[in-house]
Amino acid sequence: MKLDKNKLLNCIIISFVFTFNICIFAPLEFYYTNAFDLWFTVDYILPNIAIISVITLITTFLITYLTKGKVHNFFVKLFFILLVSLYIQGNYLNFGYEVLDGSVVEWNTMIGKGIINTIIWLSIVVILIFLLKKMDIFRFTSNLSSAFILGIQIITLIIIILFAYVQGADQNLNIDAPFYLDTNNMFDLSKEENIIVFLSDTFESTYMKEIIENYPEFKTSLKDFVYFDNATGTSLMTYSAMPTILTGEVCQLGNNLKENIKYCYDNTQVYDILKDNGYDVELYTDINLIPSDEDKIDNKVDKKLLIDNKSKAKLSGLLYKCVFYKYMPHFLKSGFLVNTSDFNKVNSVDVNQYAYDDVKFNNRLVSEGITTETNNKMFKLYHLLGTHMPYFVTKDIEYDYSKEYNKKDATEKRMNQTYASLKILENYVKELKNSGVYDQTTIILLADHGWENRYYVNLLVKPKNNTSEFTVSNAPVSILEDYIPTILNIASNSKDYGKDIWDYKIDDVRERNIYNYTFTRGDNTYNVVSKVTITTKDQADDIDKYYISKQEFLNTNESPQKEYKLGKKVDILNNKNMKYITMEGLLGNKIRTIRRGTNIGTEARIKVNTSKSNVTNDVKAKFVINEVFYDNQNLIISNGDKTLFEGTFNVSDTGKEIEFSIPKDMWNANEIFELKLNFPDGKLGDPAALGEETVFMSMLIESVMFYE
Repeated sequence: MKLDKNKLLNCIIISFVFTFNICIFAPLEFYYTNAFDLWFTVDYILPNIAIISVITLITTFLITYLTKGKVHNFFVKLFFILLVSLYIQGNYLNFGYEVLDGSVVEWNTMIGKGIINTIIWLSIVVILIFLLKKMDIFRFTSNLSSAFILGIQIITLIIIILFAYVQGADQNLNIDAPFYLDTNNMFDLSKEENIIVFLSDTFESTYMKEIIENYPEFKTSLKDFVYFDNATGTSLMTYSAMPTILTGEVCQLGNNLKENIKYCYDNTQVYDILKDNGYDVELYTDINLIPSDEDKIDNKVDKKLLIDNKSKAKLSGLLYKCVFYKYMPHFLKSGFLVNTSDFNKVNSVDVNQYAYDDVKFNNRLVSEGITTETNNKMFKLYHLLGTHMPYFVTKDIEYDYSKEYNKKDATEKRMNQTYASLKILENYVKELKNSGVYDQTTIILLADHGWENRYYVNLLVKPKNNTSEFTVSNAPVSILEDYIPTILNIASNSKDYGKDIWDYKIDDVRERNIYNYTFTRGDNTYNVVSKVTITTKDQADDIDKYYISKQEFLNTNESPQKEYKLGKKVDILNNKNMKYITMEGLLGNKIRTIRRGTNIGTEARIKVNTSKSNVTNDVKAKFVINEVFYDNQNLIISNGDKTLFEGTFNVSDTGKEIEFSIPKDMWNANEIFELKLNFPDGKLGDPAALGEETVFMSMLIESVMFYE
């Protein structure tokens, strides 16, 4: 039989690139761009990737090469069309989809997107079929196109991997996972004294009010507790609140999460003080919230986590499910939905690594109970999912992933999860009493942030040796300022560490702060680009009484890179000609659903490199407003103490242009010309839409231009 070298080469190239695209590039690209959020190392998935790739390659090659005539033509063209279509979908057509954080995807509102996506797919298929009718043209074109795609993906993958490992080396990124948090002694307490902290994610105090109103029996099962119904938090997101809750230190502008974690732990004395007072310290939280060199946490195991092959297979399966969610056309995506927190639930049967799993936590608590074998006093912090999405935990503290339950109203499911969170606390109290260490134990339940009102957090405290009825206190307390002093005062049995939650009375008038950070996520390291201080002097539940008291932005005092030539349009949304200006207080890149050019706080600055151009006429400035998010948004533009423009905008003002004059002497006065933008009516953006990045929005600036 004569060997058809053209056919052989064509089948090899298409089979290899098709396999590389879906089985190698896609999962590795997903892994390394999300390595910061994944607990496992790449070697756990590489063997399965290799096996799947070999099987896919052999299968694809045999199907294309061993078939003949029209059957061969059909299959080889099918795999090439799939290769091109999946590549385009996975890399260019996935705009507008939310991250897989367990949020309910509103598919019924995305039908138009699905239709457009389907039209694009059909267009690709039709165009390729029409252009590649003849096999000689097909083989040449498909070989060349496949090689081109392969080259792009190899270069992209190399860059992604190198960047990830540079981040790992320079910024302590947890790619090599040098430790894990062991849960073998998770419920072992001291007979002498214990401080137990439940960090219930997103547990807004509003939900606690509703629970005790609808389920007053909790007042009995949680007697001895004080509910502080006027508590403010630390920050608006988990990865900005937790460093402060764990250390008492505040995140620094310009740092990424790992740098901030390192900074906070290096500067805190909390764990030294606990140790000095005879406490062992065990933290059960996200390992990304602990530095790899931290040596004061007793359940931190400084070695690589080993998991069994079954767990590795589960991780690989979840990884490929994420890949197909990304690469499938719109109307097939729903079949590949994954909650990325599912990765945390994959544990070896032989290794107890901590993961957010409230159901598993409760089952272990109830089945194992609390032991009292430790010799030292004990401080434990349990970081639980709490009332955070996805809402799959029922009131019975069980998971319900059924379609029927998923269709329930989000508020109902959230309250079910809130109820379950308190039942877990109730079960813990029962086990404390069974073990005989209830009286010796201080219990604190708090939240990192709220949901609708992210400033307003739940705070429940049971002091040791307390016997009283369930009490509600309206004292103005602050997690940011009072939580760490409370812990240290309890541990030291003193007041050496300042005022704590017990020192504030109901009638006290107090100024309380919360920090609102804006992150970038392009490099998966949560770089802090702004730090806005939010203050209230009123009740914590009144969201309208919070105001901005201080604003700090990245790039302060930095100059634009190149001299601006009058008449050049600086397109902020498309990152064109940005080298001529520097923005402060405006987003420099896209975050989730909010695009470039959105104001972060109520102030912003645009600096223009004029190189003292000595213009002879007044300079005209033109701003294009792409979108206004809320009605009656006032914008004031000034230089120094001189106002150059003031106007009010409404939601309908999409695409509106504003123009104003800049006196020539003002423009020529300095090499760097600065405009101050004030957005006095900016409002906090929808947290459900923004996820990890929260901004005070008013409008979206599309472009700026200066001309004579």
